[in-house]
Amino acid sequence: MQLIKKYWLAIVLLVLVAVAGVMIYTKLHPKELPANLVEGTGRIYGDLVNLNTKYPGRIAKLTVDYGTPVKKGMAVAVLKSREQEAQ
Repeated sequence: MQLIKKYWLAIVLLVLVAVAGVMIYTKLHPKELPANLVEGTGRIYGDLVNLNTKYPGRIAKLTVDYGTPVKKGMAVAVLKSREQEAQ
């Protein structure tokens, strides 16, 4: 019984050392971005945005509010288009 406890303790310590090693390595060797990309946090202010859509139309509904964070691929508006309704 005493021998089993020692093995478990050794395994737990080994796992902790491995996790600490991975964390230290990732802090010392951060992933580098390509030369044409910049990383940062903040806000982009503006009131004019150019959007391209497949069909012409008018905005029927906005799906996000002012200040809502958006991600790539997220729908921010719903268009009302005669061409789209015809399909």
